[in-house]
Amino acid sequence: MFPILIASAQVPQIIGYEPVAASPWTQTFRARCYGDTLEIIQPLRPRGSSVVIRMNGRNVRGDTRGLVQELGKRGAAYRFQFLCSNPHYARKGISIRWRSGLFDGHGHVNYRSGNAQFRNGRLIGHTVEEGNEAGFWYR
Repeated sequence: MFPILIASAQVPQIIGYEPVAASPWTQTFRARCYGDTLEIIQPLRPRGSSVVIRMNGRNVRGDTRGLVQELGKRGAAYRFQFLCSNPHYARKGISIRWRSGLFDGHGHVNYRSGNAQFRNGRLIGHTVEEGNEAGFWYR
């Protein structure tokens, strides 16, 4: 009368694959001003890689060690502002201003601010100083 269903007792098998992070994994900040392009490439993976600063596709010339160290703090949040000098009134170049915040793991954030000037593929100069929360969250 009633059909008899026979079901085999199979245990479902679930296979999952954990996604793998890209390597290299970078974040890039780019600005174009009057034919010049400045790029700041911050590596997230692999660890141990350093920041690369390029102008028009080439590594910036000059002593960039301090700037690379300042812009390469792993885990820091950065806010960048790129400024173009108008070649009609001054020498062509690009300036950047930044603010950074790095949580120290003990309830405190270390804030820094700085600026750098680039011209003709060369770092002209840069300055860095301690910052504060109000400066980091400017609008």
